[in-house]
Amino acid sequence: MTNQNSKTNETERIEQSQKPITSKLALLSLVLPVLGFCVSLQFMTLGWVRFFRGILFMWGLSAIVGFVLGVVALVKIGNSNGRIAGRVSAALGIGAAAISLYFVCLLMMTPVKRRPPAVVCASHLHRLGIAMRMYANDFDGRYPAASKWCDLLIKDYDGGYYVKVDDFVCRSALRGDDKGRSHYAMNPNCEPNSPEDIILLFETKGGWNKFGGPEILTFENHKGKGCNILFNSGHVEFVKPEQISKLKWKAEEDKK
Repeated sequence: MTNQNSKTNETERIEQSQKPITSKLALLSLVLPVLGFCVSLQFMTLGWVRFFRGILFMWGLSAIVGFVLGVVALVKIGNSNGRIAGRVSAALGIGAAAISLYFVCLLMMTPVKRRPPAVVCASHLHRLGIAMRMYANDFDGRYPAASKWCDLLIKDYDGGYYVKVDDFVCRSALRGDDKGRSHYAMNPNCEPNSPEDIILLFETKGGWNKFGGPEILTFENHKGKGCNILFNSGHVEFVKPEQISKLKWKAEEDKK
């Protein structure tokens, strides 16, 4: 009886040793293109559009590696006399890699539409407006002091910043060789309880902690076509030079 059990166990070990092993290269050839696509899609979802070409390059590289591994896996499987399995995975990996490379090449040839500088500038002002409100909520309903408003918005409070340094910059002004740290100024006459149509922030020439009124407002950042204005309501508007006289810098009771 013992001899019979020993023979059975030996037969099972021989059968198990003869079972084909799944190729790890075949599995990798399938995983890499799919993983490259998922990671690239995640980056794009997070808004990393400025790195569009780099993200495509990463996806394409993973597809190329997956394609090569799939071919190598097929060759090894074919020469293994049945000892290595995974032909389907390798074939799927090669197919996924080929499809990925097709779309990467197609997207690489597609021109990237960038937002106009005035639109980017408006988005910066919008974020600055949110930061001003957050500051007011943290400090007894008051905006930061006009003489140091930039410093206060980037100062570290409770482990976080209100805005980033890049939010103070107008890209259009930078292209015009105005390398100032900030291209926005604060209207010192505006408070959180001021009317919504009072100007809070506006475009000016490069500087830091700049504040004042229409005397320092500039249209040069956008080639004289206009400038972005942030109103106390949080609304940002691109104002043309002929509309400047309609802007309100003080509440009506302050003018008297």
